[in-house]
Amino acid sequence: MGIIKCPVHGVQGFEEVCEHIDRALGEGTYLDGRCFLEVVSCVRCVEQHDLERFANLALGDWDTSAETTYAALNATSRLHCVECTAAAELHRARKSGRPDPFIAYESTLTFVQGEVVDRLRVALLDKFTFAPSIVQPPSPAVWVRQGAITCPLELTIYYVTDPLEQDAILGWLAKFFVDIPLNQYRVRFYRSENWKQVPMNPPAICGFERGPEEIVREFCSNPPSPR
Repeated sequence: MGIIKCPVHGVQGFEEVCEHIDRALGEGTYLDGRCFLEVVSCVRCVEQHDLERFANLALGDWDTSAETTYAALNATSRLHCVECTAAAELHRARKSGRPDPFIAYESTLTFVQGEVVDRLRVALLDKFTFAPSIVQPPSPAVWVRQGAITCPLELTIYYVTDPLEQDAILGWLAKFFVDIPLNQYRVRFYRSENWKQVPMNPPAICGFERGPEEIVREFCSNPPSPR
């Protein structure tokens, strides 16, 4: 999944969708789709392009037929923010009286409240001292990510393993949010970072990625109830 700057949800992941799903989203509705050849396609496109034949085909294994079919889809496809798609799916479910398709976070700080999110980050780093990150040295190993409809505001903190230190941070956060109605957030304390080198293809090129990391504590404020 790539990254897009959505005017509604800020920096988010995106999906490439067929022209019919794109049209539905543009009209504020949701159309079911399945992903073939990296494109989320509706039933009509699946049948028109016989996409089922590519059901188990990985991106690196495309043949000429797959490339030709993707070119045909890509000619009219569009990129859409995953949070815009999720919001449309949620709206459809509620309009039809069905259960929510996912846990919806409707009282969390989002891209729209970016100034408050920035203020939170600055105040947190001013109040507490955190170990430096091995991923982005010498920055502290703390990340504050704005929320959206599918996830709350999230604080990811590394190297703070003492329960008393964790309690101090959680207590400070509770005071910060005392007068903020959008108070759904999640805090994850990790034991340490795991930043490992990953060989790529061709072998002369390599990259890095996070490996498995241990969560020592997780706290959720005002979690929503399933609907």
